[in-house]
Amino acid sequence: KTRQRISTLDELVESERKYVKDLTVICDGFQKEIETKKLLPAEAIGNVFGNCSQLRQVHMTLLKRLERAENALKAARVSGKKIEASALQAEKAMSTAFIEMAPFLKASASYCAGYRRALATLAKHPLKIHAHGLDLV
Repeated sequence: KTRQRISTLDELVESERKYVKDLTVICDGFQKEIETKKLLPAEAIGNVFGNCSQLRQVHMTLLKRLERAENALKAARVSGKKIEASALQAEKAMSTAFIEMAPFLKASASYCAGYRRALATLAKHPLKIHAHGLDLV
């Protein structure tokens, strides 16, 4: 059971790591490129990317907290401390991170709610986007 708990905690941290990386590509890659080259009007950029930067900040904060718990678990493995107790502590720390971050995670709902609006906006500007080699859809 402890091994399964550790595996689940590791998977959770890795998933969050990948999500932050994806948000970084969107914010620092696509959004920045579109803004710099003025491929969309400002209002359209807001419709497409919404609160991506805010969402990334929230998830970076969550990731840091999850990684602290993961690092404590890894340290316990190395030091030879009781892994089961350390896994329970890491689980509790990660649960606390989600509970404390819950109000901020509502940014995800806002981001997802804008999906249809983003698609409609991109449908109005496809030639300009594709002409620059950016495929957002």
